[in-house]
Amino acid sequence: MHGYNVARFHFTDANLMFGRSKDFDFDPDVLDRIYYLMSALKKNGIYWMVDGLTSWRGGYGGYDDRWDPSEGLKLEVNYDDKAFAHWQTLVTDFLGRKNPYTGTTPLKDDALALVVLVNENSMEFENVVHARPGKAYADDLRRPFNTWLRTRYGSTTALRAAWPDLGANERLENASVKLPTDRYVDSPRLKDLQAFFTETEKSAAAG
Repeated sequence: MHGYNVARFHFTDANLMFGRSKDFDFDPDVLDRIYYLMSALKKNGIYWMVDGLTSWRGGYGGYDDRWDPSEGLKLEVNYDDKAFAHWQTLVTDFLGRKNPYTGTTPLKDDALALVVLVNENSMEFENVVHARPGKAYADDLRRPFNTWLRTRYGSTTALRAAWPDLGANERLENASVKLPTDRYVDSPRLKDLQAFFTETEKSAAAG
């Protein structure tokens, strides 16, 4: 009646897991209401789009800060196998269950218009969200970034030739190469970090 033809299911993971102590232990009442709403929208000719992961806590149990930004999952899903597996279980469990009101799974429902795999989880954006003075990028990125640099350059000697600002105590061999401290100061270090982000995100999307 108001011209809307698509509804978005946003932060469903936070609502499904609020107050739950075990991983992936969805609140059955919340799940039922979501499935009923999907059916009601469909009956009224309204499609829906669904976020696979919105909350930084995902399907982990034992957290109360479901809606507050926290470091971890939304960034790690790009490069950490354990985090990716958690995301995969979360979306499969939620979108792969049969909706009792429609008789099919949300993923196979013709009312489903779009799935946002992970909401706002680009690696640069997630680091902007959690940035603080003197720390532009999460410490957890250091090891995967060093691994990527070693594949790209092969040795500390080759990296030093490309990065004039490489410190004397920074070495690829022990993964001690540091992350940029300022995203607004152009440098080979920052350019390589952005290249790492791009390649990592492409790989995760191809996943």
